[in-house]
Amino acid sequence: MKTALTRLATAGAIALVFLTSVSACMDTGNFIEPIDDVDTGPTSAASAADTDCGLVICPEGPRPGGGGSTFVANNVGLTIEQCQAGTDSDGDGLTDACELTVARAFAPWMRVHPSDDITRDEYYAVTPSTGNRILVFYAFGYHRDHGRVCSHAICTAHNGDSEFVIVEVAAQSDPTWYMTEVFLSAHLGEGWGADHSDRFDATELDSYRGAPIVWVAKNKHANYKSKAACEGGGLGWGIAEHCGSNELAFFRVYADGNLGQSENDNPGAGLRMLTNCVGSRSRPNLPRTECYWIAGRRFYGWQSRREDNGSGAYYDKLAQFGFHRTRAPRLAVSWP
Repeated sequence: MKTALTRLATAGAIALVFLTSVSACMDTGNFIEPIDDVDTGPTSAASAADTDCGLVICPEGPRPGGGGSTFVANNVGLTIEQCQAGTDSDGDGLTDACELTVARAFAPWMRVHPSDDITRDEYYAVTPSTGNRILVFYAFGYHRDHGRVCSHAICTAHNGDSEFVIVEVAAQSDPTWYMTEVFLSAHLGEGWGADHSDRFDATELDSYRGAPIVWVAKNKHANYKSKAACEGGGLGWGIAEHCGSNELAFFRVYADGNLGQSENDNPGAGLRMLTNCVGSRSRPNLPRTECYWIAGRRFYGWQSRREDNGSGAYYDKLAQFGFHRTRAPRLAVSWP
């Protein structure tokens, strides 16, 4: 577990070309488990394999199962080869059907307090990463942060709550894929000791059907790996969060909820945003639109801008983890 944020190094956009054939990899057979590599630069084995085999890496041999694996299996029903053949609207090398299938397969389950207001409009983004990894960004899009009873700014209620979860997936030449790591936002970027955002191995969280279960703090909607982690954290100044519920909610993945990737940041890279400024599905009479691909655009949960400052821009969070590029770094690189 890591607690310090390392800013992503600025890098030019690099076009990632996916091969229509992975014949160079076929002599290795289907993977038994994902190779636990971290891309450390252009000379790493993972980078060399990416050049040779597109998204699917060419390991020397499959990793044996068992032995304290930190991966969680999930029968996605697709092979990575199938994910590379078909309509690819955002131009990142993964087909639209694949992105929707993967987003649905690994969508988080949330343990929420029964009296909490979790009215929300969910969107997602999918991007290839290094090695054989794919990252899925789940933007919860809560309409309202109801605050806590205290006198400090972090506790006050406000419109909009831009919490999120990122799931890192190991794609396979086999229908069984693997959840490898998960990033949970918990007041990301807030000061006063309130930021408890962190990255976890997949097995550090409870899971259901191969997808993570996260605990959502009442009113403030921060994400935690467990009830104990939630109630052991806090909003600063010794003010605790509260979870403590068996209510289970599900992140809804809509066919028209794919954000795509950002063409504005990558001119000439062929990327296309699929969703930017949209109204609310769940409450269509709300006055505002919310824009996901505008830097610094505060999130107000589709409600009127009040005296408060709303919540952090989703664009800034997508960009922090590389979703605005042709290929994002591994979570272990973005959040060491």
